Amino acid sequence: MTDKTYIKELGIRLPSSLFANAVTDVAFNAPVFSPYEVWLKIGQSNSVGTDGTGPIDYFGEDSPNSRVLEVSRGTNKEYFAAPVNELMLYKQPGQDDGTGIGFGQMFGKERVKLNVGIKELAVVNRGVGGTGFAGNRWNKGNDLYEAAVLQVNQFLEKHPHYKFAGFVWHQGESDAGNAENADAYAVNLTAMVDNMRIDITGGADAPFVCGTMVQSWIGTDVNRLTVDAVHRNVSDYISNSTFADFSEMTDFQDSIHFGTGSLREMGKIYAHKHQELAYEMNQSAPAHMLTFDTGEVVDKVGGGRVYDPVFVYDAERGSVLKVDGTGFKTDLVINSDAYTKACWFKRDSAPSGFNNIISCAFGSGITDAHFWGLGGAGHDTVSGIGGNLNSVISAIGVWDHLAATYDGSEFKIYVNSVEVATSTGAAELLTQKLHGVELGSLNGASGCDARLDEVVILPYAASAETIATLAGL
Repeated sequence: MTDKTYIKELGIRLPSSLFANAVTDVAFNAPVFSPYEVWLKIGQSNSVGTDGTGPIDYFGEDSPNSRVLEVSRGTNKEYFAAPVNELMLYKQPGQDDGTGIGFGQMFGKERVKLNVGIKELAVVNRGVGGTGFAGNRWNKGNDLYEAAVLQVNQFLEKHPHYKFAGFVWHQGESDAGNAENADAYAVNLTAMVDNMRIDITGGADAPFVCGTMVQSWIGTDVNRLTVDAVHRNVSDYISNSTFADFSEMTDFQDSIHFGTGSLREMGKIYAHKHQELAYEMNQSAPAHMLTFDTGEVVDKVGGGRVYDPVFVYDAERGSVLKVDGTGFKTDLVINSDAYTKACWFKRDSAPSGFNNIISCAFGSGITDAHFWGLGGAGHDTVSGIGGNLNSVISAIGVWDHLAATYDGSEFKIYVNSVEVATSTGAAELLTQKLHGVELGSLNGASGCDARLDEVVILPYAASAETIATLAGL
């Protein structure tokens, strides 16, 4: 008779009571934001990581972060910061040699970077290679399912100041082996998440993000495509969920496993997808306050990413963002019903064209976009205010504080905290309520040649007093 209580890959034994058929009665408590978060990272081998296929920068990008901890394997052990020689990939017989890298550490480091209010983040790593639903490992009542739930709950019980924050899932390869398992994947995945949300303390409707498998391995195989489709459409099955697309990853350990370089990037992408999901569930964007003092983008209030920023040193303001006409895409999200956009702005050359400062497009054109530049501000195809901003800002090479507000019907433009233009009825509320922010352009064009600093985005129309405070005037 098989001993279900012992899990050889984890080296632990579970209480036999977990395998009783009785329904567990657990309170259904909604998760509460906390500066102390615990995340559950589960799945199979790509969730675990690699066996050390690429160079590991132990004291650079792969070094530990004191705010990112890992709950050690076993059911009663303490948590600790990941040592440099293990990197979130803990010893599992036959699966690693202790020198590989998983995406958990980079996920944690990126998340605390995006959210300065998080004091500590603990990751419960419970992925095991070669496991799935068809093999009876991740269904409720199976060993790995019960181990993951038990270890999260024991950690939360021992450290009650922590709150459960969500799931990171990477699996599917094992269940893509035949049509029967692939067809059942959506049902099994949904059931697992539903059950875990009940069984984990404070897990009700906790965010769930899954990642796509190696694209070249999926190929044209019908069963693999079936599982891949579930991942890509996970929000159709599971509430408060989304997927992370790893199709562009190019570093592989072998045909089915991501390599060291890809795993680092995957951790970052997972963190940003969780961030975006939180914004979508709120139905209004949080505030953002971007600074560039350290030669990197730091969001002091919300969280978000500016893709491939270029920094220059400015004699007056130090490290600032340099835009040159093509601008920078971000995954910052803004509420389109009402907002404030503000920044310090300095032209490096004479303006030509629209000169977008902070604009937000939904898609590839200005349809359903809201834009703001030296040439005007407005929604959709209507530009109703600020067309003469060029004449009221300072000369080339001089910093001004610029702000634009919209309260649902009225635009206002401020220069150095002075209102210089207003317009009512220039645009209606947009169909798309959340937009991604672009700095210095709109859809990579119609941009400015300028420098930006202290970019602030608020989900409401700020008062004149608030604008003056932002400007420090």
